[in-house]
Amino acid sequence: MSELQDPSTIFARMRPNRTDMDSFNQLVDTAADHLEGHSDVSEVEAQLAIVDQDLGHLRLQFESGLRFQVRTPEIETGVALAYNAFRNLAEQFEKLTRALQAHRPYDVARLLETCNASVNQLFWAFADLRELLAEEKYSEAPFIQEVVRVGKAYVSGKLAAELFLERFNAFCELHDQFIEGLQPLMAEVEGDPRHQELLDGLEEQNGILDEIAAFLQAGDKPQLDAALGRLCNSSAVLLELQQQFQKEEEQAPGLLCFRCGHANQAGENKCTNCQARLIGVQTPGADSTYNDTSLPANLRKVMAAAEGFRDGALDREALLEVLNWYDDLTEQALQQMAQLAPPPQDSDAMPEEQLDAYDEAVESMQQGLDDLRSGVQRLRAYSDKKDPVDLELGLVGCLGGHKRMLRFAEINESLKAKT
Repeated sequence: MSELQDPSTIFARMRPNRTDMDSFNQLVDTAADHLEGHSDVSEVEAQLAIVDQDLGHLRLQFESGLRFQVRTPEIETGVALAYNAFRNLAEQFEKLTRALQAHRPYDVARLLETCNASVNQLFWAFADLRELLAEEKYSEAPFIQEVVRVGKAYVSGKLAAELFLERFNAFCELHDQFIEGLQPLMAEVEGDPRHQELLDGLEEQNGILDEIAAFLQAGDKPQLDAALGRLCNSSAVLLELQQQFQKEEEQAPGLLCFRCGHANQAGENKCTNCQARLIGVQTPGADSTYNDTSLPANLRKVMAAAEGFRDGALDREALLEVLNWYDDLTEQALQQMAQLAPPPQDSDAMPEEQLDAYDEAVESMQQGLDDLRSGVQRLRAYSDKKDPVDLELGLVGCLGGHKRMLRFAEINESLKAKT
Protein backbone atom coordinates (compact mmCIF):
# COMPACT_ATOMS: atom_id res chain seq x y z
CA MET A 1 0.00 0.00 0.00
CA SER A 2 1.46 3.37 -1.00
CA GLU A 3 1.79 6.14 1.57
CA LEU A 4 -0.99 8.01 -0.22
CA GLN A 5 -3.37 5.11 0.43
CA ASP A 6 -2.23 4.39 3.98
CA PRO A 7 -5.08 5.16 6.48
CA SER A 8 -2.59 5.96 9.25
CA THR A 9 -1.17 8.78 7.09
CA ILE A 10 -4.65 10.31 6.84
CA PHE A 11 -5.24 10.04 10.61
CA ALA A 12 -1.84 11.65 11.30
CA ARG A 13 -2.82 14.52 9.02
CA MET A 14 -6.24 14.86 10.67
CA ARG A 15 -5.29 14.89 14.37
CA PRO A 16 -3.75 18.40 14.46
CA ASN A 17 -7.12 19.70 13.19
CA ARG A 18 -9.27 18.24 15.98
CA THR A 19 -12.80 19.62 16.12
CA ASP A 20 -14.70 21.26 18.99
CA MET A 21 -17.11 18.28 18.97
CA ASP A 22 -15.92 15.69 21.49
CA SER A 23 -18.12 12.86 20.23
CA PHE A 24 -16.76 13.26 16.68
CA ASN A 25 -13.17 13.25 17.96
CA GLN A 26 -14.02 10.03 19.79
CA LEU A 27 -15.37 8.62 16.51
CA VAL A 28 -12.02 9.33 14.82
CA ASP A 29 -10.13 7.60 17.65
CA THR A 30 -12.49 4.61 17.62
CA ALA A 31 -12.15 4.24 13.85
CA ALA A 32 -8.35 4.45 14.09
CA ASP A 33 -8.39 1.70 16.76
CA HIS A 34 -10.63 -0.41 14.52
CA LEU A 35 -8.36 -0.06 11.49
CA GLU A 36 -5.40 -1.08 13.67
CA GLY A 37 -7.32 -4.17 14.76
CA HIS A 38 -8.00 -3.05 18.36
CA SER A 39 -11.79 -2.71 18.19
CA ASP A 40 -14.83 -4.12 16.42
CA VAL A 41 -16.66 -2.38 13.56
CA SER A 42 -19.79 -2.33 15.74
CA GLU A 43 -18.02 0.06 18.15
CA VAL A 44 -17.34 2.48 15.29
CA GLU A 45 -20.96 2.26 14.13
CA ALA A 46 -22.21 2.84 17.70
CA GLN A 47 -20.02 5.95 18.05
CA LEU A 48 -21.19 7.16 14.62
CA ALA A 49 -24.79 6.91 15.87
CA ILE A 50 -23.85 9.04 18.92
CA VAL A 51 -22.31 11.72 16.67
CA ASP A 52 -25.40 11.69 14.44
CA GLN A 53 -27.62 12.16 17.51
CA ASP A 54 -25.43 15.02 18.82
CA LEU A 55 -25.64 16.74 15.44
CA GLY A 56 -29.43 16.46 15.55
CA HIS A 57 -29.53 18.16 18.95
CA LEU A 58 -27.10 20.80 17.69
CA ARG A 59 -29.29 21.54 14.69
CA LEU A 60 -32.37 21.96 16.89
CA GLN A 61 -30.50 24.41 19.14
CA PHE A 62 -29.21 26.25 16.08
CA GLU A 63 -32.67 26.64 14.55
CA SER A 64 -34.20 27.61 17.90
CA GLY A 65 -31.54 30.29 18.36
CA LEU A 66 -32.36 31.78 14.96
CA ARG A 67 -36.08 31.93 15.64
CA PHE A 68 -36.23 35.68 16.34
CA GLN A 69 -33.14 36.77 14.44
CA VAL A 70 -33.14 39.42 11.72
CA ARG A 71 -31.58 37.78 8.67
CA THR A 72 -28.88 40.23 7.57
CA PRO A 73 -26.63 39.25 4.61
CA GLU A 74 -23.83 38.34 7.05
CA ILE A 75 -26.11 36.12 9.11
CA GLU A 76 -27.54 34.54 5.96
CA THR A 77 -23.99 33.61 4.92
CA GLY A 78 -23.32 31.97 8.28
CA VAL A 79 -26.62 30.10 8.14
CA ALA A 80 -25.86 28.87 4.60
CA LEU A 81 -22.43 27.61 5.71
CA ALA A 82 -23.94 25.81 8.69
CA TYR A 83 -26.67 24.11 6.67
CA ASN A 84 -24.14 23.14 4.01
CA ALA A 85 -22.04 21.47 6.71
CA PHE A 86 -25.08 19.63 8.11
CA ARG A 87 -25.98 18.40 4.61
CA ASN A 88 -22.42 17.28 3.82
CA LEU A 89 -22.15 15.37 7.07
CA ALA A 90 -25.41 13.51 6.44
CA GLU A 91 -24.16 12.45 2.99
CA GLN A 92 -20.69 11.47 4.21
CA PHE A 93 -22.07 9.43 7.12
CA GLU A 94 -24.04 7.27 4.68
CA LYS A 95 -20.88 6.64 2.64
CA LEU A 96 -18.89 6.01 5.82
CA THR A 97 -21.35 3.34 6.95
CA ARG A 98 -21.08 1.58 3.58
CA ALA A 99 -17.27 1.75 3.65
CA LEU A 100 -17.20 0.23 7.16
CA GLN A 101 -19.50 -2.61 6.14
CA ALA A 102 -17.46 -3.27 3.00
CA HIS A 103 -14.15 -3.28 4.98
CA ARG A 104 -12.53 -0.49 2.96
CA PRO A 105 -10.06 1.07 5.46
CA TYR A 106 -8.66 3.74 3.14
CA ASP A 107 -12.15 4.97 2.23
CA VAL A 108 -13.11 5.05 5.94
CA ALA A 109 -10.11 7.25 6.77
CA ARG A 110 -10.65 9.51 3.75
CA LEU A 111 -14.35 10.00 4.54
CA LEU A 112 -13.56 10.78 8.18
CA GLU A 113 -11.10 13.43 7.03
CA THR A 114 -13.85 15.00 4.90
CA CYS A 115 -16.26 14.88 7.86
CA ASN A 116 -13.61 16.42 10.12
CA ALA A 117 -13.41 19.42 7.77
CA SER A 118 -17.23 19.71 7.68
CA VAL A 119 -17.51 19.65 11.49
CA ASN A 120 -14.86 22.36 11.72
CA GLN A 121 -16.77 24.38 9.10
CA LEU A 122 -19.93 23.97 11.16
CA PHE A 123 -18.35 25.27 14.37
CA TRP A 124 -16.62 28.13 12.53
CA ALA A 125 -20.01 29.17 11.16
CA PHE A 126 -21.47 29.05 14.69
CA ALA A 127 -18.61 31.19 16.02
CA ASP A 128 -19.15 33.82 13.31
CA LEU A 129 -22.90 33.85 13.95
CA ARG A 130 -22.43 34.30 17.71
CA GLU A 131 -20.07 37.22 17.05
CA LEU A 132 -22.54 38.88 14.67
CA LEU A 133 -25.49 38.41 17.01
CA ALA A 134 -23.53 39.80 19.97
CA GLU A 135 -22.85 43.13 18.25
CA GLU A 136 -26.16 44.61 19.44
CA LYS A 137 -27.48 43.86 22.90
CA TYR A 138 -30.62 45.57 24.17
CA SER A 139 -31.39 43.62 27.33
CA GLU A 140 -30.04 40.97 29.69
CA ALA A 141 -33.18 38.90 29.06
CA PRO A 142 -32.55 36.96 25.79
CA PHE A 143 -36.16 36.90 24.60
CA ILE A 144 -36.55 40.67 25.19
CA GLN A 145 -33.27 41.25 23.37
CA GLU A 146 -34.48 39.34 20.32
CA VAL A 147 -37.88 41.05 19.95
CA VAL A 148 -36.23 44.46 20.29
CA ARG A 149 -33.62 43.49 17.68
CA VAL A 150 -36.41 42.48 15.28
CA GLY A 151 -38.40 45.64 16.09
CA LYS A 152 -35.38 47.87 15.44
CA ALA A 153 -34.91 46.13 12.09
CA TYR A 154 -38.53 46.92 11.16
CA VAL A 155 -38.16 50.55 12.26
CA SER A 156 -35.01 50.96 10.14
CA GLY A 157 -36.72 49.43 7.10
CA LYS A 158 -34.74 46.18 7.07
CA LEU A 159 -37.72 43.95 7.86
CA ALA A 160 -41.29 43.79 6.54
CA ALA A 161 -44.14 44.61 8.93
CA GLU A 162 -45.67 41.15 8.40
CA LEU A 163 -42.48 39.43 9.54
CA PHE A 164 -42.18 41.62 12.62
CA LEU A 165 -45.84 40.93 13.50
CA GLU A 166 -45.28 37.18 13.15
CA ARG A 167 -42.24 37.25 15.42
CA PHE A 168 -43.85 39.66 17.87
CA ASN A 169 -46.85 37.30 18.29
CA ALA A 170 -44.48 34.39 18.90
CA PHE A 171 -42.64 36.53 21.47
CA CYS A 172 -45.91 37.29 23.28
CA GLU A 173 -46.50 33.54 23.68
CA LEU A 174 -43.04 33.19 25.26
CA HIS A 175 -43.76 36.18 27.47
CA ASP A 176 -46.95 34.53 28.74
CA GLN A 177 -44.90 31.43 29.60
CA PHE A 178 -42.42 33.66 31.44
CA ILE A 179 -45.25 35.21 33.52
CA GLU A 180 -46.57 31.73 34.32
CA GLY A 181 -43.11 30.63 35.40
CA LEU A 182 -42.93 33.59 37.81
CA GLN A 183 -46.06 32.53 39.71
CA PRO A 184 -44.28 30.24 42.25
CA LEU A 185 -41.87 33.10 43.03
CA MET A 186 -44.80 35.53 43.39
CA ALA A 187 -46.46 33.22 45.90
CA GLU A 188 -43.23 32.87 47.93
CA VAL A 189 -42.58 36.62 48.22
CA GLU A 190 -46.13 37.72 48.95
CA GLY A 191 -46.06 40.24 51.81
CA ASP A 192 -42.61 41.57 50.91
CA PRO A 193 -42.78 45.34 50.12
CA ARG A 194 -41.14 44.65 46.74
CA HIS A 195 -43.93 42.22 45.85
CA GLN A 196 -46.06 45.15 44.71
CA GLU A 197 -43.13 46.52 42.68
CA LEU A 198 -42.98 43.19 40.85
CA LEU A 199 -46.72 43.28 40.15
CA ASP A 200 -46.49 46.90 38.96
CA GLY A 201 -43.56 46.03 36.70
CA LEU A 202 -45.45 43.17 35.09
CA GLU A 203 -48.50 45.37 34.55
CA GLU A 204 -46.33 48.09 32.98
CA GLN A 205 -44.68 45.57 30.65
CA ASN A 206 -48.04 44.21 29.50
CA GLY A 207 -49.13 47.78 28.76
CA ILE A 208 -45.98 48.39 26.70
CA LEU A 209 -46.66 45.25 24.66
CA ASP A 210 -50.17 46.56 23.94
CA GLU A 211 -48.64 49.86 22.80
CA ILE A 212 -46.19 48.08 20.50
CA ALA A 213 -49.05 46.17 18.87
CA ALA A 214 -51.05 49.39 18.42
CA PHE A 215 -48.12 51.40 16.97
CA LEU A 216 -47.29 48.53 14.62
CA GLN A 217 -50.87 48.43 13.36
CA ALA A 218 -50.85 52.20 12.87
CA GLY A 219 -47.45 52.12 11.16
CA ASP A 220 -46.12 54.71 13.65
CA LYS A 221 -42.41 53.80 13.63
CA PRO A 222 -41.11 56.64 15.89
CA GLN A 223 -43.60 55.76 18.65
CA LEU A 224 -42.85 52.06 18.17
CA ASP A 225 -39.12 52.73 18.55
CA ALA A 226 -39.76 54.62 21.80
CA ALA A 227 -41.97 51.78 23.08
CA LEU A 228 -39.20 49.26 22.37
CA GLY A 229 -36.90 51.37 24.55
CA ARG A 230 -39.45 51.37 27.39
CA LEU A 231 -39.73 47.57 27.02
CA CYS A 232 -35.98 47.30 27.65
CA ASN A 233 -36.19 49.50 30.75
CA SER A 234 -39.13 47.58 32.22
CA SER A 235 -37.46 44.23 31.60
CA ALA A 236 -34.32 45.44 33.39
CA VAL A 237 -36.37 46.39 36.49
CA LEU A 238 -38.20 43.04 36.48
CA LEU A 239 -35.00 41.09 36.02
CA GLU A 240 -33.30 42.90 38.90
CA LEU A 241 -36.25 42.28 41.24
CA GLN A 242 -36.44 38.62 40.24
CA GLN A 243 -32.71 38.13 40.87
CA GLN A 244 -32.94 39.85 44.26
CA PHE A 245 -35.73 37.54 45.41
CA GLN A 246 -34.06 34.40 44.09
CA LYS A 247 -30.73 35.31 45.64
CA GLU A 248 -32.35 35.77 49.03
CA GLU A 249 -34.17 32.45 48.71
CA GLU A 250 -30.96 30.57 47.97
CA GLN A 251 -29.14 29.18 50.97
CA ALA A 252 -25.40 28.74 50.89
CA PRO A 253 -24.89 25.00 50.39
CA GLY A 254 -22.41 23.01 52.42
CA LEU A 255 -19.38 21.49 50.74
CA LEU A 256 -18.91 17.87 49.77
CA CYS A 257 -15.74 16.45 51.28
CA PHE A 258 -13.23 15.75 48.52
CA ARG A 259 -11.90 12.73 50.47
CA CYS A 260 -14.98 10.83 51.63
CA GLY A 261 -17.78 12.58 49.71
CA HIS A 262 -19.72 13.47 52.89
CA ALA A 263 -22.20 16.38 52.52
CA ASN A 264 -21.37 18.92 55.21
CA GLN A 265 -23.48 21.71 56.68
CA ALA A 266 -22.87 25.26 55.47
CA GLY A 267 -20.12 27.01 57.44
CA GLU A 268 -18.13 23.89 58.31
CA ASN A 269 -14.37 24.19 57.73
CA LYS A 270 -13.56 20.51 58.21
CA CYS A 271 -15.47 17.41 57.18
CA THR A 272 -17.56 16.17 60.11
CA ASN A 273 -17.03 12.60 58.90
CA CYS A 274 -13.27 12.32 58.22
CA GLN A 275 -11.94 15.70 59.44
CA ALA A 276 -10.38 16.54 56.05
CA ARG A 277 -10.10 20.20 55.16
CA LEU A 278 -13.13 21.34 53.11
CA ILE A 279 -12.17 22.91 49.80
CA GLY A 280 -14.54 25.37 48.13
CA VAL A 281 -13.68 24.57 44.49
CA GLN A 282 -15.34 21.26 43.63
CA THR A 283 -15.33 21.20 39.82
CA PRO A 284 -13.65 23.23 37.06
CA GLY A 285 -15.28 26.50 36.13
CA ALA A 286 -17.56 26.81 33.10
CA ASP A 287 -14.73 28.39 31.07
CA SER A 288 -12.20 25.70 31.95
CA THR A 289 -10.54 23.79 29.11
CA TYR A 290 -11.05 20.65 31.20
CA ASN A 291 -14.71 21.11 32.13
CA ASP A 292 -15.70 17.71 30.69
CA THR A 293 -18.48 16.02 32.66
CA SER A 294 -17.46 12.62 31.26
CA LEU A 295 -14.23 12.76 33.30
CA PRO A 296 -14.25 11.01 36.70
CA ALA A 297 -15.11 13.22 39.66
CA ASN A 298 -11.72 12.55 41.29
CA LEU A 299 -9.80 13.85 38.29
CA ARG A 300 -12.11 16.86 37.93
CA LYS A 301 -11.41 17.81 41.56
CA VAL A 302 -7.67 17.76 40.92
CA MET A 303 -8.13 19.98 37.87
CA ALA A 304 -10.47 22.29 39.78
CA ALA A 305 -7.96 22.61 42.63
CA ALA A 306 -5.09 23.40 40.22
CA GLU A 307 -7.12 26.05 38.40
CA GLY A 308 -8.42 27.38 41.72
CA PHE A 309 -4.84 27.84 42.93
CA ARG A 310 -4.01 29.58 39.64
CA ASP A 311 -6.95 31.99 40.05
CA GLY A 312 -6.28 32.65 43.74
CA ALA A 313 -9.36 30.80 45.03
CA LEU A 314 -7.21 28.20 46.86
CA ASP A 315 -3.97 28.51 48.78
CA ARG A 316 -0.93 26.28 48.21
CA GLU A 317 -1.64 24.05 51.22
CA ALA A 318 -5.14 23.24 49.93
CA LEU A 319 -3.78 22.33 46.49
CA LEU A 320 -1.09 20.07 47.99
CA GLU A 321 -3.70 18.36 50.17
CA VAL A 322 -5.75 17.48 47.09
CA LEU A 323 -2.64 16.27 45.24
CA ASN A 324 -1.65 14.06 48.21
CA TRP A 325 -5.16 12.60 48.23
CA TYR A 326 -4.98 11.88 44.50
CA ASP A 327 -1.59 10.20 44.94
CA ASP A 328 -3.21 7.91 47.52
CA LEU A 329 -5.99 7.08 45.07
CA THR A 330 -3.41 6.23 42.40
CA GLU A 331 -1.67 3.79 44.73
CA GLN A 332 -5.00 2.19 45.62
CA ALA A 333 -5.76 1.85 41.92
CA LEU A 334 -2.45 0.09 41.40
CA GLN A 335 -3.32 -2.48 44.07
CA GLN A 336 -6.85 -3.03 42.75
CA MET A 337 -5.76 -3.33 39.15
CA ALA A 338 -3.25 -6.02 40.04
CA GLN A 339 -6.29 -8.29 39.82
CA LEU A 340 -6.13 -8.08 36.03
CA ALA A 341 -7.43 -11.32 34.51
CA PRO A 342 -4.13 -13.31 34.21
CA PRO A 343 -3.22 -15.62 31.34
CA PRO A 344 -3.44 -19.34 32.08
CA GLN A 345 -0.31 -21.10 33.32
CA ASP A 346 -0.09 -22.75 29.96
CA SER A 347 0.05 -19.54 27.93
CA ASP A 348 0.43 -21.58 24.75
CA ALA A 349 -3.24 -22.53 25.14
CA MET A 350 -4.30 -18.87 24.94
CA PRO A 351 -5.03 -17.49 21.45
CA GLU A 352 -2.34 -15.08 20.29
CA GLU A 353 -4.88 -12.29 19.91
CA GLN A 354 -5.97 -12.69 23.56
CA LEU A 355 -2.37 -12.84 24.81
CA ASP A 356 -1.56 -9.65 22.87
CA ALA A 357 -4.59 -7.99 24.46
CA TYR A 358 -3.36 -9.01 27.93
CA ASP A 359 0.07 -7.50 27.22
CA GLU A 360 -1.56 -4.30 25.94
CA ALA A 361 -3.72 -4.06 29.07
CA VAL A 362 -0.71 -4.39 31.38
CA GLU A 363 1.18 -1.78 29.35
CA SER A 364 -1.80 0.61 29.34
CA MET A 365 -2.18 0.26 33.11
CA GLN A 366 1.49 0.97 33.79
CA GLN A 367 1.69 3.87 31.34
CA GLY A 368 -1.55 5.31 32.70
CA LEU A 369 -0.26 5.26 36.28
CA ASP A 370 3.07 6.73 35.15
CA ASP A 371 1.26 9.56 33.32
CA LEU A 372 -0.92 10.28 36.37
CA ARG A 373 2.07 10.39 38.68
CA SER A 374 3.99 12.58 36.24
CA GLY A 375 1.00 14.93 35.95
CA VAL A 376 0.67 15.27 39.72
CA GLN A 377 4.42 15.88 39.99
CA ARG A 378 4.12 18.71 37.47
CA LEU A 379 1.25 20.22 39.47
CA ARG A 380 3.42 20.07 42.61
CA ALA A 381 6.10 21.99 40.69
CA TYR A 382 3.42 24.51 39.70
CA SER A 383 2.51 25.02 43.36
CA ASP A 384 6.11 26.14 43.96
CA LYS A 385 6.89 28.27 40.91
CA LYS A 386 3.48 28.99 39.33
CA ASP A 387 4.97 28.35 35.90
CA PRO A 388 2.01 28.11 33.45
CA VAL A 389 3.89 25.40 31.52
CA ASP A 390 3.88 23.18 34.62
CA LEU A 391 0.16 23.73 35.06
CA GLU A 392 -0.66 22.86 31.45
CA LEU A 393 1.64 19.82 31.31
CA GLY A 394 0.37 18.62 34.67
CA LEU A 395 -3.27 18.72 33.60
CA VAL A 396 -2.48 17.19 30.20
CA GLY A 397 -0.51 14.42 31.92
CA CYS A 398 -3.39 13.58 34.24
CA LEU A 399 -5.81 13.59 31.31
CA GLY A 400 -3.54 11.33 29.27
CA GLY A 401 -3.19 8.92 32.18
CA HIS A 402 -6.97 8.75 32.51
CA LYS A 403 -7.34 7.86 28.81
CA ARG A 404 -4.80 5.04 29.13
CA MET A 405 -6.63 3.71 32.20
CA LEU A 406 -9.87 3.69 30.20
CA ARG A 407 -8.14 1.54 27.59
CA PHE A 408 -6.91 -0.77 30.33
CA ALA A 409 -10.39 -1.13 31.82
CA GLU A 410 -11.89 -1.86 28.39
CA ILE A 411 -9.40 -4.66 27.66
CA ASN A 412 -9.61 -6.03 31.18
CA GLU A 413 -13.39 -6.43 30.96
CA SER A 414 -13.01 -8.15 27.62
CA LEU A 415 -10.41 -10.56 29.03
CA LYS A 416 -12.53 -11.39 32.06
CA ALA A 417 -15.47 -12.17 29.80
CA LYS A 418 -13.34 -14.63 27.80
CA THR A 419 -11.65 -16.29 30.80
